[in-house]
Parts: sequence; C-alpha cells; structure tokens
Amino acid sequence: MRFQLLLAACLVFVALAFIACNQNSPTKQPDLSNVSIKPLMIHRYEQALFTLPTDSLGIGLQKLLPEFELFIGQDFNNATSLLQMQNYLNDPGIQEGWLASEKMFHSMQTQEAALTQAFKTIKYYLSNWQQPEIYTFISGYDVENGIFMTANNLVIPIDNYLGAAYKPYKQVGIPIYIIERMEPNYLIPDVIKTIATVQFADEPLGKSLVEQMVVAGKNLYFTQQILANTPDYLIIGYNKEQMEWCKRNESEMWAFLVSQKLLFNNNKNITSKFMAEAPFTDGFPKEGPGRTGHFIGWQIIESYMHNQPKTALSTLMQNTDYQDIFNKSNYKPKRK
Repeated sequence: MRFQLLLAACLVFVALAFIACNQNSPTKQPDLSNVSIKPLMIHRYEQALFTLPTDSLGIGLQKLLPEFELFIGQDFNNATSLLQMQNYLNDPGIQEGWLASEKMFHSMQTQEAALTQAFKTIKYYLSNWQQPEIYTFISGYDVENGIFMTANNLVIPIDNYLGAAYKPYKQVGIPIYIIERMEPNYLIPDVIKTIATVQFADEPLGKSLVEQMVVAGKNLYFTQQILANTPDYLIIGYNKEQMEWCKRNESEMWAFLVSQKLLFNNNKNITSKFMAEAPFTDGFPKEGPGRTGHFIGWQIIESYMHNQPKTALSTLMQNTDYQDIFNKSNYKPKRK
C-alpha cells in the first residue's frame, strides 16, 4: 500500500513537472514541411557599390542597375548625381561604417537561413503573404528610420547592427539606450517586427493609450510566433535586465495606469511617455526601460489569446477592434 501511494505521488510530481516545463517552454514551431517560399537571398548593395572603380563610376553603376535600381534610380548618370555618389563613397563616416559592416557581415548566410525559416513560418500563418526582396546598405547609422519597407522591398541599414561597443555610435550622438540594441542578434527580430508593422499597418495617432498598447502588443506577439525560439528581450528590443524588471513590476505598472486613469487617455503627451523611445518611462522608476506600454500591450495580447484559444494568428492580426480585444483579454496581472 505504501508503495502504491509513493508511486502515485511520483506520478503526480512528474505530471506537475511536465506541465511546468511546458508553461515555460518557447512558442511551438509549426510543421513547415509543406510550406514553400521562393529562394531567399539578401542583396548586398554596399558590397557591390564599394567595390566599384571610382574612376569609372558611371559605368559601374550601370552594371549594378538591374539589381539595385531601388538605390541607384534612373537618373544616376548625370554630373550632379555622380558627384553626390562620389561624396557618399568618400565620406569618412560612411567608409568607416562600410569597413566595419564588411568585417561583421561579410557573409550573411546565417541571417539568410534564419529569415528563410521565419518567412516560411509567416507563409504558414498567412498564405497570401507576399515575400519581400531584402537589401542591405550603409545608412550612416540612421537609427531614426531603421529597417524600412518600400513597395515589396525590405531595406536593412546594416551599419546599425555593428555591436554596442562600436565607438562611432557614441561619437555621432546616438543615445546609449538605443546603442545597447544595435547588436547583430537584434537584426532578425527587427526585420519581423517591421514586416508586422507594415503588413498590418495602423496609424496610432489619436488612439487611446490602451489601444496603442494593443497595436504594439499584436506586433510583438506576431514576432514571437514567427521566431519561436528567440528570447523575449530580443523581440521587444530590451536587454535581459530590462525585461526582467518589466516582469517583476508588471502588476505595479498596471496599477499605476489604472489608478491614474491613463488607459483611455489619447493625449499625445501622455501616450508618448509609455510608447515612445526613451531611456526610461516617465512616472516609473528610472531603472526600468522606456516603451513599457509595448511590454504591457504584449501581455494583454498573451492574455487575450489564452482566453480566446480558437483565434488564429491571422485573425488576431486583422482584428482592429482594439477595445474589444482589451475587454476580452481580461488582463489582470497578479502581484509577484
């Protein structure tokens, strides 16, 4: 009898351990065996451009035109355009960025493999999704625009991912809290977040704080589903300590927003405190990160999908009734 009780207790322990393990496991990767996409290649504009002979720049640009018209345009072969290109190529900052980028990303086979997997996953969830062409270039550390899309092209400023220790970032005045995520391992999550933002474009201006949080949360949740084994701090663009701070203080942040009646406020001066880039969130302890509204929005979507288990990812992303999403999320973080 004692043996049977001991066996039963062991089985319960194993079951509970299994459940706990599953609760902490990464998002499950779907079966992609039947998903096909066109072969993915990252078009390296900077590699093609900076190896051109400068004494015959016009001829070289003509050769590059079929692949890189997006950058070169049709008006490249006049005196003004050629002078502008010469100035760009001879700019010391641009040259420094090119050399460092070439050293860091001489080959992007790793990124191509990761994006192939990610694009297949997007196609799995969104069967009508149009796969973009991907390009890299030297932007001169353009962190304001970052990765962007034009038509069906996705453009990566590759010199924005040279590592937090890259000295020119500080020298040109980029804030430390942004430099911290100018690391190569943030590149792929940034690509997927850009795709989500463009694919499900919605203008946040005029929306209440909670609606803006839901929009941001949807994009983070989408990125999480596409990059199943990527750490959450990379997805949101924090470091590990910032992410842990948000998790520890989730209920306190939420209580503050509720008590101050901020959730349905659409004043830009208020909403930007929680949604815009900043070294910290105004009103919260300064050891916490900025953009905490994005983190809370992500948790709202997690709660919504938990309470609406039959909701497909595509359905969630196309749902623009943000108030309804919030209401049905029943989001109420518990004190930790």
